[in-house]
Amino acid sequence: MRVAIGVLLAAGIAISTVAQAAIYRWVDDQGVVHYTETPPPASNKDRGSRIRTLSAPTGGTEQGRQRSEAIQNRLKTIEDQRKKSTEEQTRLDAETERRETVCKAARQNLANLEIRTNRRVRDSEGNITVMTEEERNEKMEEARAQIEKNCN
Repeated sequence: MRVAIGVLLAAGIAISTVAQAAIYRWVDDQGVVHYTETPPPASNKDRGSRIRTLSAPTGGTEQGRQRSEAIQNRLKTIEDQRKKSTEEQTRLDAETERRETVCKAARQNLANLEIRTNRRVRDSEGNITVMTEEERNEKMEEARAQIEKNCN
């Protein structure tokens, strides 16, 4: 796409520098088709035909340069928006994955806490202690809050 835009810009600049040019199409005696800015030679049987006359746009090359800059600015804006959109989608995907992981862990934690016989827990130092019923209920409420927050 960038190549096509570059070609169009180059063509626009080239056209804007031409004051006025006619393009002729003619076929020589060997059957070869020619496109030139000059009429066919008088000796040619096919007198050719003028197919297009190009005129310079009003405003000269400065206006063409301004148009070129405006197009480049629009393309940069579109590219920036596309990049932001991609980054936002990546961020949303990562957040969704994180929430799914937290949801799964919270559901598993709640299931473990609901089993009355499983009251032993390991603290940060690696010691095993027995949870009181109050601590167990508190942990279950925390798990439920995580489930509500992170699970759909």
